[in-house]
Amino acid sequence: MFLAPCLEIQTFFLAAGTHGPAALALLMGVYLLVSVAAMCALVALASRGLRHLRLDGLVRHERHLTGAVLVLVGIAGFFVDW
Repeated sequence: MFLAPCLEIQTFFLAAGTHGPAALALLMGVYLLVSVAAMCALVALASRGLRHLRLDGLVRHERHLTGAVLVLVGIAGFFVDW
């Protein structure tokens, strides 16, 4: 489910479709709530983890690092056939 969540959920939608529009609406609501809750939980955990890192030294060089990352992504996009 990590790379393509639609592959796993489509079977549930196909099965719910045989039970009518109410079942589809219920499935959509549950899927929406579970997806948003999972995203919020992961962001909260990542934010909590980032607070433990000492990133004060990066603040001084953040523009240079951002530029370097953009250049590297551009170079990778040029040479790698996505």
